[in-house]
Amino acid sequence: MNSVRFLLNNVWRIIAPKVYKINVLFAGFLYKIIGKKIEDPFLIPIYINNYNHLKYLVDLIACLEKRGYRNIHIIDNDSTYKPLLIYYETCPYEVIKLGKNVGFTAIWDTGIYKKIWNSYYVYTDSDIFIEKDCPIDFMSHFVSVLEKYPLCHKVGFGLRIDDIPNYFTMKEQVIKHESQFWTKQIEPDLYDARIDTTFALYRPFCKGPSNSYKFVIRTGGKYVCKHQPWYVNINTSSVEDLYYIRSIQQSTHWSAKVKNM
Repeated sequence: MNSVRFLLNNVWRIIAPKVYKINVLFAGFLYKIIGKKIEDPFLIPIYINNYNHLKYLVDLIACLEKRGYRNIHIIDNDSTYKPLLIYYETCPYEVIKLGKNVGFTAIWDTGIYKKIWNSYYVYTDSDIFIEKDCPIDFMSHFVSVLEKYPLCHKVGFGLRIDDIPNYFTMKEQVIKHESQFWTKQIEPDLYDARIDTTFALYRPFCKGPSNSYKFVIRTGGKYVCKHQPWYVNINTSSVEDLYYIRSIQQSTHWSAKVKNM
């Protein structure tokens, strides 16, 4: 049984890249026929996946609003943090309450994706902060990158690692892990690098986090963002930060490490 599984895994490793190329090219073909065309990049739907984060969510929404993006939707994974739930009551954007913690792939594991499957869309975690110098028209830039690279699954912000404070306990671990995503430069300020659920624009008919055979692009230069938890001093953590750490059930790559500290 193990030998059969080993054989199948090896076969899949060989054919997976070819299957991916066929799928993404077919997605481009479908878009030309039945895809929802972009009338205004500022109206591309942005889905924020959230669980027990209030400050980060508000910060990200502010980053988007000041640049003119207001087609915002919040996916809530059964949060229990009361200040966040109170905020939801007056939030001007759609809040999709899942009633359970589906996790970081919630948009694809629920019926939400079916609403946007034929259009461009953004999916992101809530703990992302768009740098102040990032141009207003970043969405148009993302679209142009996808148009230039037809095999690209999605394009999103690169994550800064050059200004992580020394007081962050896992600074060295983060830099060691994240440095790999800044090594394969395609052209100036564009990098062949995986993106899981950091802020990214997805091609129509495409879904899912990154893996070894998907072609994904991260942007550099002024088109970068911060992963806010990397700037938290655990010795002076806020009530919200501590509540979040205690409540983690479905973990992202870094949240699991934080919980085990």
